[in-house]
Amino acid sequence: MIQKRSTLAARIGLILFALCCWYHPLSADENPPADRCGFGDRASKNRIRTDQDVRILGTRPPLPEYAESGDGRFRVHYALKGSNAVDTTDTDSNGIPDYVDECLAALDRSWKLEIDTLGYAAPPTDDTAGGSSAIDVYLRDLGREGYYGITNLDRLLALTPSERYTTWIEIDNNFSPTDSTWSGKQSYSTFGVDALRVTCAHELHHVIQNGSYGFSVQHRMVYELSSTWMEMRAYPEVRDWAVWASYLLTRPELWPLSKSNALNGYCWGWFGNVLTANNRDLMLATWNVVGQGADPFAALITACSASGTSLNELFCASLSSLYHTGKRGDRNLHLPGAQLLPEIKFASDITVDGIGETVSSSIRPFEVLASRANVPSRAGEPVSMGLLSVWSTPASILLRPDSVLTFSIAYTPNPVANDEAIPGSSWGIRFTPSESVCRYSSGIQLLVTPAPYPQPYELSAHSLLYVPVSGASAGAEVRLQLCDLGLRPLTPELVTSVDIHDDRLVAKFPLASQLTPGVYLITVGQDSVETIIHKVVIKR
Repeated sequence: MIQKRSTLAARIGLILFALCCWYHPLSADENPPADRCGFGDRASKNRIRTDQDVRILGTRPPLPEYAESGDGRFRVHYALKGSNAVDTTDTDSNGIPDYVDECLAALDRSWKLEIDTLGYAAPPTDDTAGGSSAIDVYLRDLGREGYYGITNLDRLLALTPSERYTTWIEIDNNFSPTDSTWSGKQSYSTFGVDALRVTCAHELHHVIQNGSYGFSVQHRMVYELSSTWMEMRAYPEVRDWAVWASYLLTRPELWPLSKSNALNGYCWGWFGNVLTANNRDLMLATWNVVGQGADPFAALITACSASGTSLNELFCASLSSLYHTGKRGDRNLHLPGAQLLPEIKFASDITVDGIGETVSSSIRPFEVLASRANVPSRAGEPVSMGLLSVWSTPASILLRPDSVLTFSIAYTPNPVANDEAIPGSSWGIRFTPSESVCRYSSGIQLLVTPAPYPQPYELSAHSLLYVPVSGASAGAEVRLQLCDLGLRPLTPELVTSVDIHDDRLVAKFPLASQLTPGVYLITVGQDSVETIIHKVVIKR
């Protein structure tokens, strides 16, 4: 049973502070946002702490309507008019807008998962700060701010062994695809009820964190990792988390696990699957240690150790999941639907021969560095070797995230005993220093492709023609041009880069759908290499 009432901004409680709960997703090709979130902004502006007390500034939104869950756990405040209005559609004619019904249902589902199933402690009530003892949720327009939701600290319950607070939540009133921020960017990557549902799971977890375990100004990343993972558990069909995971894959150098800001937690939300794969209570154990007064990263390290493993071990074991995405995604243990995610971006992508080559780099603690090299094989085309490396020892380095390690990867034709052998070749890989870096490697022997494919190319079925580029390395620049049988150009020259597709070195060539079916020639040009001509048959 759901109860509904109207009130004129009754019992507007004292806002204490907004915990960083905004998680503004972005597309994988977008420039990174400022490296901060609502948590840091609100903390600096609203939270005033002395040795004896904490004072917080602010007020709750004055929304005139509310609906309450039958068990009294949640009260959702909303408006029917004005900028904060929700859609008034009421399909079941129960007097409550469907959007509000969906919000209450999502909160209830999240409570059953997080508390009844996973065993987190129920958060304290706020007495009657929002008109009742329920957890208060305010639906208002957050689009201009780019926030999905904000969990606000309300009343200080304890300073030791950890700071704990009652809280209240704000969630966007519609998650419209037309919402945009003050800077003109689209506010959301997931819309409507799907966005509402995962936001309820995310924000309720912040309520639990700060009411049952502890608030910390340190390592906000752990708060967001845990809450983003809870979205995945509550609503696995909603892939808002995947936008951030995609950003990690396309810009891994920006998001080492040791980076403590909230945005980093959204990128690593999937890592909750790694932490709980062999011990379902490891994440909960982390929050129990936070409740004893530990900083979140230290609590994570302690919980891993207490469960018979280490954060180093778990992180190194997860590197294969970061490698197996996109066309390699069918064997992924931790990233659901990995085939839909981009492949990790290689910081170096080279072809080596003769005396070998060395790549040097500097990495921060738990920063993933992806490298790829094509090395000579014993016969045929080269072997393409993909590597993921990470500085993971010791785990305590997470508490010093600005530390830097310089190391090198040497591809050598004369491997010694401790070098890693490259299958299908007589070459090896040498890491220096080898004892500080864990890695995952996977190699394939590239296939010989004598002609473009698919052939025939069907304009109604295909979007890209893959053109072989013999002797090139992945990432090398190449020039493509479509010509008639007399080698007269029909399109401007396309400058693109060589990539690996279906274990072949190729360049991707989009062909216009209005082409007339027939036989054409394609020229392939590289610097200091003779132009190659291929024939392609095009059908409608």
